Amino acid sequence: MSARRWTTPILIAAVAAMLGLAVWLDRAAARSSEDLAASLRQQKSLVNDIQEMDRRIEQLDADWAQSRRKSLVIRAGKKVGGPPDAGGPAASAAAARATRVMRANVDTQFRSLLQRLGLSPVQIGQWEAAAAEHSLMMRDIVTAAADQGLTPRDPGVIALLQSETKQWENQQADLVGADASAQLDDYTRVLPAAQIANELAGRVFGSDSPLTAAQGSQLTQIMANASATYKQGGGANPNSIDWDSALAQAQGVLSASQLAALQAVSVNRQIRMQLSQRVAALNRPQ
Repeated sequence: MSARRWTTPILIAAVAAMLGLAVWLDRAAARSSEDLAASLRQQKSLVNDIQEMDRRIEQLDADWAQSRRKSLVIRAGKKVGGPPDAGGPAASAAAARATRVMRANVDTQFRSLLQRLGLSPVQIGQWEAAAAEHSLMMRDIVTAAADQGLTPRDPGVIALLQSETKQWENQQADLVGADASAQLDDYTRVLPAAQIANELAGRVFGSDSPLTAAQGSQLTQIMANASATYKQGGGANPNSIDWDSALAQAQGVLSASQLAALQAVSVNRQIRMQLSQRVAALNRPQ
């Protein structure tokens, strides 16, 4: 009887403890679910905030670019007006962002060559800043012309582009010297052909025959040499490449699988160019 008297309270206490544990676990699970839901809501809110910030930045960039283009009224090859004063801090922030992006692009494309030319860090910084501003101005001239119903072949636009290019050539020579300036000009003329080498590198990346740096450099020069605009003394234009000639020369540089991939690049680029020409013809005023 004595053992039985002790057993009953123990069983009751054990059951109560189990019930208490179950209640605690239920509450903990509920709190965990609530915490998880709150965390998900917080993450969603953060994502929305980031997306809204991106939209605002894009709008600032667009507003600044439009304001800058409107200041370039092209008449007889002359720029009428200057950089816009209106816009306040928002326009200034967008302008600074556009300059940073262009500066980063210039640095990526030219840093290695600038260092090989033996330029000092100060010279490199000055050249990259001036080159970024020149690139922005050339882009703005063409876009402003389009906004005003003019094509890059318009005499006024051509004169304006030539004037800006001449100013840049003089500025570049002052910054880095005649010899380095000549090498930078040559590199700039070839650079657009690197698009094709980069596209091929992407196609064969991870394959048994990835494109090496030496192959990429050789292929870039081959593509430039096959470009009609490059032969005429201008910059290489991927849309003016004689692909039969380029593919024949590339046989001595690429493996069989790489050459097959380059042929696919050739077909895709020619198809895209034909489609662009058809769209342009359809949109051309009758």
